[in-house]
Amino acid sequence: MTDGIGVVSIVIVDDHPVVRQGLRTIIEKQSSFKVVAEAGDGRAALKQIHALRPKVVVLDISMPGLDGLRLAEQLHRELPDLLIVFLTIHREPEFFEKALAVGANGYVLKDTASVEIAQCIDEVVRGRYYASASLAGYLMQQKRARSTPAGGAAGISQLTPTERQVLLLLAEYKTSSEIAGILHVSPRTVDTHRANICNKLELRGRHALMKLAIAHYADLR
Repeated sequence: MTDGIGVVSIVIVDDHPVVRQGLRTIIEKQSSFKVVAEAGDGRAALKQIHALRPKVVVLDISMPGLDGLRLAEQLHRELPDLLIVFLTIHREPEFFEKALAVGANGYVLKDTASVEIAQCIDEVVRGRYYASASLAGYLMQQKRARSTPAGGAAGISQLTPTERQVLLLLAEYKTSSEIAGILHVSPRTVDTHRANICNKLELRGRHALMKLAIAHYADLR
């Protein structure tokens, strides 16, 4: 994994020592991953992360004191290059959306962490977003019952065929460079398409486009 990227430094944040130890064991089976610290609460984690400047932080949402969402929000503001992976029991759409809103790059459910956490870290280090496959399926099943994000299905109908394809590929966690290769255009052209979609659908915020793409994946296929 992560060929050519070098050793990836990681901090694990979870209030259960057994969970932290299990994660460390799984993660460090990859020779390119190194857990440089563990923390049992958000405030201790904040100090360690600022001191060690890891590449990735893996953190739980539900923790006493400073919870994972508030910790991630602060880290994203203070250390914008830090990659944030949530590891949680929460599969509800609202938690997933909150995680995206505070800067999450990955979202892994605890019941699948043993097989997904290393893949997730590898994906986010390569510049992609990652969500547990079981969560993605759940979100698709719940899509019709949820309130429609800004733009909605009616807004998507305004998009050109190329813009719809860009949105579909974003929902499949493709980067702008990967989309450019698939569509045989330049990454700058892909970024222009992304900007046009946001303008047409009146989307604001760093993750608004990704949230819309995921919510309407079934409509785009």
